[in-house]
Amino acid sequence: MSDQTAIVQRFGKKRLVLGVCIAMLMGVGLVWPAYLANTGMFVLTGLITVAPIVIPGVILAAWIVASGADGYIASAFEGRAIRTVLVASLVGAITPVCGITVLPLMAGLLAAGVPLAP
Repeated sequence: MSDQTAIVQRFGKKRLVLGVCIAMLMGVGLVWPAYLANTGMFVLTGLITVAPIVIPGVILAAWIVASGADGYIASAFEGRAIRTVLVASLVGAITPVCGITVLPLMAGLLAAGVPLAP
């Protein structure tokens, strides 16, 4: 058994990747502290800016799945490709959301069985 295999088996892949990422960040922080601080502020500002847009999509997708509405949506869209694409396009055109909000919503709908076309 090689040393790499023993390390992976002892710590697990996720912990090993996390440890390597932390070690790399610490190395960057030692070599370029201003760069690390600027990058951290950029990431934090981006998360704060995007969160109000993403959270409603996540909540809506969770509500659809939790309420059981995903089955109704999937059955309404099943077998009617042209009509469902037109309805989905209309809903997408009139709702004030961007792609960031749509991604978690679509992931929930696809998991519920809604066809990809709509």
